[in-house]
Amino acid sequence: MSKAFFSIAFILLVGHVYAQKPGAPPRPVGGNKDAHGCYSSAGYTWSQLRRECVQVWNIGEKLMPVNNQQSYVATATVLVNEAGSIVEVFTPEESKSFLLKKSKTNTFKNKVYLLVKTDKGWTLSKGGKAIYATEAEPTPTSK
Repeated sequence: MSKAFFSIAFILLVGHVYAQKPGAPPRPVGGNKDAHGCYSSAGYTWSQLRRECVQVWNIGEKLMPVNNQQSYVATATVLVNEAGSIVEVFTPEESKSFLLKKSKTNTFKNKVYLLVKTDKGWTLSKGGKAIYATEAEPTPTSK
């Protein structure tokens, strides 16, 4: 009996906390927007390069981690502007994307990162060490 009472009380409490106030516009499902109005729950994030909300996995080139030590794979994504002079990079390590400017043929950089395009694809380096690549070498796994 007390289990049923606490269950009902919990449901009523949760319903009260999440109840919509009278006269307020309806809350959209998955309506969590970021500072730019992008629906993060739908996988959208702000692109500085395109100046719009994008789903990076649908429009960018995916880079795999080099020497991944995690039990999961978190990829980086590269977007290139139409002129080919600026790239935008999305990585799980950074809270927002960053831009790299072309410094010479197939090379883009800022003060921290270097991105190079070769016949094999892209390689993103930080501090002189490759961290993501189009064709990353598989990491040996322990058994």
